[in-house]
Amino acid sequence: MRNLKVLWSYLAKHTVSLVAGIVILLVLSAITLVQPYLLRVIIDNLQQGNFLVWLCLVIVGVGLAQLGLGFLQRWAINRTGYQVETELRSDLFAKLQKLDRSYYSETSIGNLIVHSTSDITVQRDFVIQGVTNGFNSLFLGVLALALMFMQNWRLAIIGVILLPFLAVSLSWLSRKMAPHYRAAQELLGEVSDRAQEIFTGVRVVKAYTAEEKEVNGYLAENQKLVNTSTKFIRLGVIIFPLVATFMNTITAVLLWVGGHEIADGRLTIGQFVQFNAYLLLLAGPLSNLGNVITLGQQAITSMGRIQRVFLIQPLITDPAKPVEPTPASLQATRNVIEFKNTGLMLGNRWVLRDINFGVEAGKTVAVVGSTGAGKSSLASLVGRVYDPNEGSVKLKGVDVRLLPLEELRREIVYVPQETVLFSLALRENIAFGKESASDPEIHRATDLSRLAQDLPQIPGGLDAQIGERGVSMSGGQRQRTAIARALVPDASVLILDDSLSSVDARTQNQIAANLRTLSEQGRTTLIVTQRLTLVTEADWIVVLDQGRMVEQGTHTELMNMSQGLYSRMYRREVELGKNELLDDIALDPKAETAKPKAPAQEVATVGVPEKGRESAVLGDPATATAVLEKPAKSRFADDDEDDEDELVSGDYQGGKLTRLLTFLKPYWKRTLLVVPISIVVAFLEMSGPLLTKIAIDNYITPNKLDGLGLIMVLFALATVGIFFLRSLRGYLMQTLGQYVVRDLRVKLFDHLLHQSLGFFDRYPVGRLISRLTSDMESINDLLSNGASAVLADFMVLAVLIPTMFILDWRLTLVILSVLPLQFIVTFFFRKIIRRAWRRARRRHSTMVGYMAENYSGMLTVQLFNRQKLNFQYFSELNNRYYESNKFIVYANGFFLPFVTFLGSAANALLLLVGGYLLMGNQGVTYGVLVAFLQYTDRTFQPIRDLAERYTTFQSAANSCERIFGLLDQKSVIQDPAQPKTLVEPDRKNWAEVRFEKVGFGYKPDYRVIKDVSFTIKPGEKVAIVGATGAGKSSLMGLLSRNYDIQEGAIRVNGVDVREVAQRDLRQHLALVLQDPLLFKGTIADNIRFGNPNLSDEQVYKAAEHVGANSFIEQLPGKYEYQLEERGANLSVGQRQLLSFARALAFNPEAILILDEATSSVDSESEAIIQVALKKLLENRTALIIAHRLSTIKDVDKVIVMDKGKVVEMGGQDELLAQRGWYYQLYRHQMSVASY
Repeated sequence: MRNLKVLWSYLAKHTVSLVAGIVILLVLSAITLVQPYLLRVIIDNLQQGNFLVWLCLVIVGVGLAQLGLGFLQRWAINRTGYQVETELRSDLFAKLQKLDRSYYSETSIGNLIVHSTSDITVQRDFVIQGVTNGFNSLFLGVLALALMFMQNWRLAIIGVILLPFLAVSLSWLSRKMAPHYRAAQELLGEVSDRAQEIFTGVRVVKAYTAEEKEVNGYLAENQKLVNTSTKFIRLGVIIFPLVATFMNTITAVLLWVGGHEIADGRLTIGQFVQFNAYLLLLAGPLSNLGNVITLGQQAITSMGRIQRVFLIQPLITDPAKPVEPTPASLQATRNVIEFKNTGLMLGNRWVLRDINFGVEAGKTVAVVGSTGAGKSSLASLVGRVYDPNEGSVKLKGVDVRLLPLEELRREIVYVPQETVLFSLALRENIAFGKESASDPEIHRATDLSRLAQDLPQIPGGLDAQIGERGVSMSGGQRQRTAIARALVPDASVLILDDSLSSVDARTQNQIAANLRTLSEQGRTTLIVTQRLTLVTEADWIVVLDQGRMVEQGTHTELMNMSQGLYSRMYRREVELGKNELLDDIALDPKAETAKPKAPAQEVATVGVPEKGRESAVLGDPATATAVLEKPAKSRFADDDEDDEDELVSGDYQGGKLTRLLTFLKPYWKRTLLVVPISIVVAFLEMSGPLLTKIAIDNYITPNKLDGLGLIMVLFALATVGIFFLRSLRGYLMQTLGQYVVRDLRVKLFDHLLHQSLGFFDRYPVGRLISRLTSDMESINDLLSNGASAVLADFMVLAVLIPTMFILDWRLTLVILSVLPLQFIVTFFFRKIIRRAWRRARRRHSTMVGYMAENYSGMLTVQLFNRQKLNFQYFSELNNRYYESNKFIVYANGFFLPFVTFLGSAANALLLLVGGYLLMGNQGVTYGVLVAFLQYTDRTFQPIRDLAERYTTFQSAANSCERIFGLLDQKSVIQDPAQPKTLVEPDRKNWAEVRFEKVGFGYKPDYRVIKDVSFTIKPGEKVAIVGATGAGKSSLMGLLSRNYDIQEGAIRVNGVDVREVAQRDLRQHLALVLQDPLLFKGTIADNIRFGNPNLSDEQVYKAAEHVGANSFIEQLPGKYEYQLEERGANLSVGQRQLLSFARALAFNPEAILILDEATSSVDSESEAIIQVALKKLLENRTALIIAHRLSTIKDVDKVIVMDKGKVVEMGGQDELLAQRGWYYQLYRHQMSVASY
């Protein structure tokens, strides 16, 4: 209960509406108890020959009062529940914004999504159902028991004598259920996290044909969830049968004792009916009490999970007594940044020790070293991503731990090694750190970062929606966007962490020159880089090795240390980049050069007005304004029908809930078994009123009490049967729900994993996770609870209506006469509520996607002080979701009370007609009338249940629309009906690749690849080079058929790639991606990712080939070292080495594709890789995309691309001699400008 104190604090904010709802509930309970009294008065008067017709009208009036008060009560309490949900989610989001990198490195995004959705939704349901049913049970119970004691204390004692047993049993069950529910929620987080990780890394999954492996792994995770949930279900299904057993036992005993009381003249039949009616009124609340207990246990467990987040104290916080830099502190030191005896420990290992150096104002200091030396960790200390474990880091003479975080991060801008962009417009991504940035500021940043030159090539320009993590942009474009984002704020310190690794040499030189100009204007710069040639003109260079400073000085000073690490690495880098035959020509600044001619058709002019085309090609920011400037689109569309998520449901074909039946087929035996069990239960439950009728007519009225013993025996048998059969039915249905949801979730996961990459470019991962979690939970709720109850209610009606016709067809028609009105109201209600649920689910999906993206990019959000603005955006989404639920609250607030009113109207009609028939001796006895009064309640109970669960049905129906909408979406990339075999067994020299007049655009009318033709012979090594955004990586995506071309053909081994199965094609391609993405698990698991059958020895050999073994051996656990999500606990360079090892271990005979494979490794690691590649590439076809020309010095052919076209092709010597495009690239590479 301690965890629920947090919930009470939220409820306290809505005391007025909550208390109003409870008071109305109290009044409603009191009015509800009037009906049994009216029934008694009517029946007692009928015994005396008086028929008080007007009392029937009073019953209708009571029903109308219940309708009005029921609406007000539900409106007050349900609205409070949704408000609590909204506020709790808002506070959780705000808390998560305060937690630092150390928390996110240890916590899965999937678990955070479960906290923000499922765990919070349980609190809302507990407020709505727990408060309503709990207080209703309390009020009705206390009032009914008081009236029962007032009427007949002997019967009342019997009514309460078993209550302690029931309370103890429910308490025991609640305690036993708690750990199983907690474990199930944890596993749900793991399932969600696994899907999120795989969808984020879908490019790697497809490249290594790991779809089947990942689906099997996801199935195993889901099976664990089912197994744990089943333990919870075994206990939970006992609750309702236990309450029913209690009620049936009390009814039987009361019939026995009441019969003797009537025979002794101490009780009238009317009083007995009244007493029995009170008992029936208790049945519903007591049954709901079981639901309250289950929900309460879930709420306690889920709130405990949420509370753990609230109780976590971030390691990085604002100081208790902040200190501002003063003129005195600035005069005391020349350094803007100063590291003093600094040490940092991550996990249980030191990554930095004894760091001492400073960065003077307006100076540029470079930090270099081998891969994994601690360079990025050092850079992260300035912005307090981490705090040092020893020593200090100072900014302008003040320890950064004494500066307010917002002030500190306003003084610095940080371009991290891993580029994180958001699914906003490009303009908003650039202005991410300064919301008020003007267009001139944005264009200046794009010009300095050289992003402006690519703007005309991006459909939509600055207003283009770039997708989650910038998936629609090239690696170089993403890096330059990150640099532009850092240049917009007016910060005094710029930190660049290997931020040009994916940029070509020419663009790199231009950016470096621009940044050097900024330094000359007074901006202090700290650079972390693997490329030593970039920092030759830096004011100071610090060299790290294994977390320690080993050298520092200027470039000249360090080069004079001939045996030093810097000197050795620099010489190695220069040596790797040299072309010994043509160095003199290439580096001679006086050599005559031929300016390359642009291709005839430039992508740069697409969509550009005539007068702006020339400057658009040159990347003039003024032209970018003229060409691309337009009002930025609102962050969230007002019209929900325009939401991109609507496209999913728009593709949906077929029925809604009925389509779920196809997933029941594997469990048809279980499903069919439920039907006869439900029929038997229905007969047993109908036996109660029938036995009561027989007892009154045959034994109590004629005063023949000896026969009551047989009635008691039959009651006992029926009660035992109901307990066991209802428990069995509940277990079968709830486990069936688990199995169906498991199958549906895995099928959807499998289907999504086989979608083309273009699909993932359009749909944010967070929204897809919402399908696999929130939407699946809606369906599970329907199958486990709603469907079971409806099936049971249907069986009850199927048995009840014939029984009533047998007893008296006239009274049966009277009861059924009110149902047409119910059907009419339900028909209109269904149409209205369906639209409301669709809107609510769309908004929920958008909100979940936004949360997921924020959680995964929280470091970037914090470094740019974006928390307040992102919280405003989130609050808008959160409030929009709340507003969409308000109408559902109003509609449901009317619907259920209306059903209750119809029940009262049916009772009034029954008494009216039954009374006349009884008075006229037309075959109606008191026993028949009492039985029909009970049957009326049971007739409307299924309708009340359906009304109560209508939200569940509508929620599940909309979830089905969205899930089956996705399942109906066919992948754009389809395997042929009769695929050809790419390579015959044992065939050698097969790996020929031909591009034949290939044309392609991510948008068909906007080509990024144009008329590309070339041939790669078996065993040939070909390099593809060109400026950033030229289309190099796109070519590789087309070769592996991640996208289909619009023109021409791509052939491998003479076979069009569209004529072979995708798996067959990709098994013959080994790819090292530009983004070195790794997965949770051990290092060995990641190297085995594409080939799980690798032996330990093969894993070790693959790592050794690329030089990864040196850092692996230093990690705790070595090859069993556990990686965090995306490999976040390794440096980017280390991740890239593991990606290389993974590719080499995949298929030794595959065509090797290296997409900027060495961009984030140091020169010594690159040298090791180059040696390994010489051996591995012997007689092996390879395509190498590179900006570092050192990577391609031994290739057979070079293909130069510019703006989607092949502009040069030939051997390196040949192209250098031509002094064209490649010559220019080579010159820029060998004369790299320093920062």
